[in-house]
Amino acid sequence: MWFYLGLVTVSVSLIIYLYQKLSIQSALQQRKSSLQYWTYNKKPFKYDLTNASSKNTGLFVLEIPCVSALQFSARQERQKDKWAKRLGISYEFETGSQQFDQQTYLASITQEDAEIIGKDSAMMSEIRGLIFSKQDVDVITRRNLIICDGKHLYLEIHLLKDSPIQQVNALAARFLPRLRTLANLLQSQKRETAHFWKVPAQRNTAIFLAMSLALATWGGLEAARFFILDKNALFSPISLMPEASIISALALLTFILLAFRFIKKSARRHLVLIDIVIFGGLGLLFTVYGLLYDFNSMSDSSEPTIASYQVVDKYSVKHRGRKGRTYYTYHINLKDAEYPIDSPMKIDHDFYDTICKTDWVSFTIRDGRLHKPWLENMYRCLFCKDPHQENDF
Repeated sequence: MWFYLGLVTVSVSLIIYLYQKLSIQSALQQRKSSLQYWTYNKKPFKYDLTNASSKNTGLFVLEIPCVSALQFSARQERQKDKWAKRLGISYEFETGSQQFDQQTYLASITQEDAEIIGKDSAMMSEIRGLIFSKQDVDVITRRNLIICDGKHLYLEIHLLKDSPIQQVNALAARFLPRLRTLANLLQSQKRETAHFWKVPAQRNTAIFLAMSLALATWGGLEAARFFILDKNALFSPISLMPEASIISALALLTFILLAFRFIKKSARRHLVLIDIVIFGGLGLLFTVYGLLYDFNSMSDSSEPTIASYQVVDKYSVKHRGRKGRTYYTYHINLKDAEYPIDSPMKIDHDFYDTICKTDWVSFTIRDGRLHKPWLENMYRCLFCKDPHQENDF
């Protein structure tokens, strides 16, 4: 158990460190990475162009350098965003401009940055102009996206299916001047970027995601221990599942409530909750199961019971795994086996090779701290005899 605790501690420390370094960068990397270089009016930029067809929409991407302390993504606010905010699973930092906030959805941003944008009417006008592009009838405004990650300014424009084939220069002429204007406005905002730990939304989000991933890692190790390495000494492995399910469900509910409590203002809170439920919840179940299993056996102070039974049959079963591979499991049938021993009983290959029919096998049985019987030891008994034969003799 201490081995797993050590792994979890290392995992949590490493994950928090990575989130500290990346902070909100992780949410700002949705942009295309494979862009080509181009020059327009003797000024370089990067682009990607996919022409629209009768079946698929077109996509034009622009990216220019923009060293700014502001970091955000902006797009048209959709109905699902409004519902998410009403239900309290998402939160949007607002600029203070009612029209801008109702129509534009800002994500991956702090309240301080949102207020800076709200005080600059020219900046809001350029953002709205690039997102909505009302003068362009062949643009799908609801899918347009702007991302500023502090180093680049990225624009994604979606074109209608029936729009004509566009040339790079023609598209650059339509969108690049406004994008450069926005970049200049963003770069004019000179200030120190708040440290990761001083931004509650970023800090708490990172901590909860780190804890969720750590639970998933720990639970994965426990699952590997029981299902892959087959290190489960319980006579009935499923007997711990009711307790593990109840405890993990209560712990998961507490985890979710804490996330609601400490991640109050984050546009990504619903994503954090999904991560906690899917990955953290599943990992939590196996983690709790492993802890209960270790507590049941390692803290067991009950007196051992020795039971011996004669082997009446031994056999192997062939199984088909992935990609047509085969593997075998090994079993023995025991004469007059009583609870908690089952017959037939699955054993490992090494022990299977050491015994024969009519041999005797002795079991050291412990009751368990949680009263879940488990097998402490199993060995071939050379001096055991059938008590019925002794009485007859």
